[in-house]
Amino acid sequence: MFGKEQLIDTVKLSEKVVFIPLMYWNGQRVVFKELQNLLDFTIVKIKNGDPIRLPRPHLLNHIYVALQTGIRGNHIQWLDAEKFNQLVKDKDTSFVPLYVSTDKSKNNAWSPMVHKKVLETLEQQLAWRNLVDNAKFNKKMFYNNNEKTKWGIFYPIFSYGADGLPYSDNAYKNYWLSILVQFQNIIPKFGVKRTELARLLPSGISFNEINQDVKLKEYGLKCKDKCEHNTT
Repeated sequence: MFGKEQLIDTVKLSEKVVFIPLMYWNGQRVVFKELQNLLDFTIVKIKNGDPIRLPRPHLLNHIYVALQTGIRGNHIQWLDAEKFNQLVKDKDTSFVPLYVSTDKSKNNAWSPMVHKKVLETLEQQLAWRNLVDNAKFNKKMFYNNNEKTKWGIFYPIFSYGADGLPYSDNAYKNYWLSILVQFQNIIPKFGVKRTELARLLPSGISFNEINQDVKLKEYGLKCKDKCEHNTT
């Protein structure tokens, strides 16, 4: 729907979806006329159908589950499509057990209690997975694609590409950064003092660098020397 545009013109799009996103804050109505495009579309062949262009909700769902549960990203990527909800007996309760197949330090699967909205999100992710007609989605995978893993093989609920594997670690890291940039642009619309959530920095200098100002100054001097050298 949106092509490859970086910004979505919500006013123009409202002609098709009859909706413009807005929020109320302290009695003030804030309309979002433009939003960063965080949608991930791809062409997939669906079961009993032809290839169609579908949004992949994987990264958004991953970030939501991470924020709601605090579970390490790698273990969210590799939730078992067959077992993640196997311990749930009553879906009408506020909190339910989630079956997590892997862990960095444990030797066995574990079951944190999570809000039922997390389970609903994962079940929606499973529904997307079950739509896709891809032979690799029907093949069990080794955790982290490592045949020597102690965790065995299973169907990852977040199967993503043609190879049936989940997305990379960098994919959800970069998606999270995109969300932070989105909110950094939105916050001032509510009259809140601008909060810096993300910053464009040179390679090798991190956002939480203790001596960031010093390193930026050093980087700037190197760039200046290089520019002056190239112009003489």
